[in-house]
Amino acid sequence: MRNSSAVQLRALCSAPDSGRSWDLCCKVREGLFGYLQREHPDSLPRLRIADTPTAAPAPPVPSAKAVTSPTP
Repeated sequence: MRNSSAVQLRALCSAPDSGRSWDLCCKVREGLFGYLQREHPDSLPRLRIADTPTAAPAPPVPSAKAVTSPTP
């Protein structure tokens, strides 16, 4: 899938246990993005979001009354 507003990086990492694997994956991901920001800043997508007023919140839904069944 190609998307001009997204970056997809894949790296294969290995660690002795799941906790260290997660830490390693995070460190590698941040290192790759750091490298791209330093060495190839124009390769990263830029997304600008206009600050627009939000719609008024929906009115609250009235709570339902408890329904009890008659006892026989």
